[in-house]
Amino acid sequence: MIATAEDVEYCVTTAAGCLYEEDNETYDADEDKRVVTVDDAYIARHLPTITQRLTQAGVCLGALLNRALGGSQRPSTSVKQSLDRGDSHLSG
Repeated sequence: MIATAEDVEYCVTTAAGCLYEEDNETYDADEDKRVVTVDDAYIARHLPTITQRLTQAGVCLGALLNRALGGSQRPSTSVKQSLDRGDSHLSG
């Protein structure tokens, strides 16, 4: 869902789906690449999503490390609840 959000500028959403350009489904090597400028305004606009996704990635990495090192294999209930709510910080 993140990639198809219009303000992310990853693709052009049409009735056919998420396309590279409105009249072009995929990028071809002989055409100009689309460029999205990730400046302070772009980051500020997407900060809640960035924070949530980094938090989720941290929890996943922690679970993988725990599994690899013989620790707990599942995040605690408070972590799961926090991720479900989209909290930008974790407690517990």
